[in-house]
Amino acid sequence: MRKFIFLFVVGLLFLNACKSSVESEQRTWKNSVQNIEKLKTQYPSLAKILDVKLQDAQKIYKEAEGISDEKQKMDKMAEANKVLDNQFIRDLSSIEYKIKGIEKEMEKISKKKFSKASLSKINDGMQKASDLISSVKNHLSQSADETALAGILRTDVGDLISMESKLRTLAKSK
Repeated sequence: MRKFIFLFVVGLLFLNACKSSVESEQRTWKNSVQNIEKLKTQYPSLAKILDVKLQDAQKIYKEAEGISDEKQKMDKMAEANKVLDNQFIRDLSSIEYKIKGIEKEMEKISKKKFSKASLSKINDGMQKASDLISSVKNHLSQSADETALAGILRTDVGDLISMESKLRTLAKSK
């Protein structure tokens, strides 16, 4: 029985620790704004889209700052944070990491020796990976509306994930 009570109390403490608060929403806000600023520097052609997102979120956040009720304030801050944490922003934030993963796999492959039978397949895979990276970078260098770009990015992220997996498989071949 004591064990059950102990686990119950620990569980309640854990749930409370994970619960959102004004402070956690403020931290999330700060990190999200820093991320947007980084993305604007990284992808200047998308700065306009990112500025609009940031301005929309800032309006909501400013409203939250004027609310005295803790719960309502937290909810409004969460709403502002959600504007800066949608699928488009997450995809954009992950592109660089995914490209680096592919480049790392390509580097591993380029250092290995392969049989003549595998060489054609390896070269083809490496070329496809290079073409994909160029295509993704091209998409990110063009300005487009968010809706069109969001669909393109979603596809690009999926393609990058798939390519990294294919390169890992190629790296294992002899």
